[in-house]
Amino acid sequence: MQGNLSHISLTDLLLLATSGKKSGVLKLARGKETVEVYLSDGEIVHATCPIGDGDKALLYPVTWGEGTFNLLPTGAAPAATIQKTAAEILDEVRAMTHEWETILEAIPSGKAV
Repeated sequence: MQGNLSHISLTDLLLLATSGKKSGVLKLARGKETVEVYLSDGEIVHATCPIGDGDKALLYPVTWGEGTFNLLPTGAAPAATIQKTAAEILDEVRAMTHEWETILEAIPSGKAV
């Protein structure tokens, strides 16, 4: 599975991967920034991004409106940094996405500040 993040939200992408019981690594990229999310039978077990590993890595791409994704069926997690269930993670991503959309409504660009 691969595509463009302008066509599918991070929440929907994670929902597809987890509800489909996928295993492997989901690679997200925007320019030079990358996020890797490791899945095992639909559970998110590890994530890594430029600012670190774990939960914060999952929230890192929430603000991306563009970029690419690729789900590779192979790839074992180098560590288990996520202890939450897929449902808990999806709830956090949804909440953060909603918060970001609210911010964008109030401040549409950095030039407005």
